[in-house]
Amino acid sequence: MKPTIHFIHEKFVYFNELIFNGKLPLPSFQLTNATSFLGKYQRKEVNGELIDVITMSTSEELKEQELEDVLIHEMIHFEIRYLGLQDTSAHGHLFMCRMTWINAVHKRNISVSHRRGAQDEILPSRSKRGVCTVALMCFESGEKGIKVMSYSYNSINEFMNKVSNVSAVKSVEYYIVNDSFFDKYPRSTALKYYRISDEDIAKHLPEKAKLST
Repeated sequence: MKPTIHFIHEKFVYFNELIFNGKLPLPSFQLTNATSFLGKYQRKEVNGELIDVITMSTSEELKEQELEDVLIHEMIHFEIRYLGLQDTSAHGHLFMCRMTWINAVHKRNISVSHRRGAQDEILPSRSKRGVCTVALMCFESGEKGIKVMSYSYNSINEFMNKVSNVSAVKSVEYYIVNDSFFDKYPRSTALKYYRISDEDIAKHLPEKAKLST
């Protein structure tokens, strides 16, 4: 099958809720017959306004799941830009970790190989130590604490397995952030947490940065 605007729109809404915690705003969708790429995410200036655009090519017949994976690939690029994160390259460490996480958790087969066109511009970093994962733990006592980790599927998965055995922890939420506020905390998967105030949670852990698990 080949993508249509209706297909892209419908699948974007579905995967935005399923994988991206519903945080991505609706972009503009376009079709092209270009053979140099199957999918592309761009931020374009139109009439003096910057808009997010996801373009998919109709040049090849693909299975529905393959088209979905192309779209999710572009949604990862969109998420990285939307969160204002900096990767090491267009398909760098952050992209690869996010892709690996989605493939593992959601049983997808996303790859980097379909991208044959120009690479995306990357936004500047806000933190000297770069992107990290922050686990926000709510305890049965009402106390709240954080654990700062590197952003990788293995790190998150290891910590999730450890914290699931701690009965005092009521719930855990995970965030992808690039904020110098967290530079002072060591990065590890050890079961050691640091208290955090509701004010700092609201300021440094925005809802849009929450990782769907």
